Amino acid sequence: MTKRTWKPKTEMDFAALHESGHAIVAAAAGCAVNRVVATQEGEARIGLTDYHLPLMSSQAARAMEIGILCGGKAAENDLGGRQSSRGILQDQRDIRNQLDQLQALGSLDFTEEEILSHCEKRAHELIQLNKHAVLKLAGLLSKEGIVEGSQLQAILSEVRVPKC
Repeated sequence: MTKRTWKPKTEMDFAALHESGHAIVAAAAGCAVNRVVATQEGEARIGLTDYHLPLMSSQAARAMEIGILCGGKAAENDLGGRQSSRGILQDQRDIRNQLDQLQALGSLDFTEEEILSHCEKRAHELIQLNKHAVLKLAGLLSKEGIVEGSQLQAILSEVRVPKC
C-alpha cells in the first residue's frame, strides 16, 4: 500500500503550509520553535509561528528573521505550486521592516537585494531538503489548527541542514 503525501487544497491548507515553512526554516536556523498556528476565526485567517532566535548580533538576527520570513513563501511556491497573497503580503511588510532595521544598524557588507536574494535561495534549499517534515507539519496543522509540544518537536527533530 502506498503512503499518500498531504497536499494543500483549501486556503487554510495553504496557510498551514505557509506557517510550516516558517517553522522548518526557523528550526533549521537553530531557533527554538514553540508553537505553530493556522486557524480561522470568522473570515480572518490566523497564522503564527512562535519561535525564539539564538543569542547573536543584531545584524545577524535581522538577517535570520528575513530568512525565516522567506520560508512561508518558499513552502507555498515549492510544495503548493502557488502562493496565497494574505500571508505573503504580511511577510513582505515584515521583511521590509527587517531590511530597514539592518540599514539603521549601518555598515552592511551587502546590498538589500543581495541579502534578500541569499535569504530566499536558502529558504528554498531548506524547504526542498525538508519537504517531508514541511508536509507532515502542514497536514497536522491543517487538521489540528495548533501544533506544539512533543508533536511539534517530533517533526522538527527530522529537520536537516545542508553542509556548507
